[in-house]
Amino acid sequence: MPWLRLDDAMGDHRKTRAALKDAGLSAFGLHSLGLLHCAKNQTDGKVGQDFLDDAGYFSRAKKGEVFKCVAALVDAGLWKPLGGDEWEINDYLEYNPSKAESEAKRKARAEAGRKGGRNKPSSKPEANASADASNREQPRPVPVPEPHPFSEESALAGTWAGTEHVDDPDLRVV
Repeated sequence: MPWLRLDDAMGDHRKTRAALKDAGLSAFGLHSLGLLHCAKNQTDGKVGQDFLDDAGYFSRAKKGEVFKCVAALVDAGLWKPLGGDEWEINDYLEYNPSKAESEAKRKARAEAGRKGGRNKPSSKPEANASADASNREQPRPVPVPEPHPFSEESALAGTWAGTEHVDDPDLRVV
C-alpha cells in the first residue's frame, strides 16, 4: 500500500493560505482528500470529476461549493487544470513516488522475498535491503518552511498579527 508524503508545515505555505482565504477550510480539506486519493489510487497526482463528485457527496456539499474550492486551489497554484474534467496537484510527483516507481519497488521486494525464503527470520530486512539496492529512488527534495505568519512584535506581545490581545483570566488555558 502506498504512503503519502506531506510537509508538516503545509498549512503555513503561502499557497495553502491563499486557498484558505478564498474558500476556507473546505478548500484545505478538498486538497488533503485529493492528495490522499492520488496516493491510494496511484494516479500520479491527477484528480478527476469522479473524485470531486465523491468528495461532494460524502461531505454533503453542493456542487457549487466544491467548484468554489477547486477554483481557489487553482488560483492559489495548488492544482493545475488539465482540460476537461481533470486536474493535477502541483508538485505531487516531486515529493511522492509515481505509480511506476511504486510498482517497480513492490516487484523488487517480492522477488527479493522469494529469493530470501519465507522461514528465515531475517528475510524481510533482506528483501527490503535488496529492493532498495536494486531500485534506488531519486532523492526527493526536502521542503523548506516559509516564515511564520506573525511578526516578532506580536510574538513578544503574545498576539497574532491583526488580532487584539485579550487579558481575560476566564479565557486562559490552565
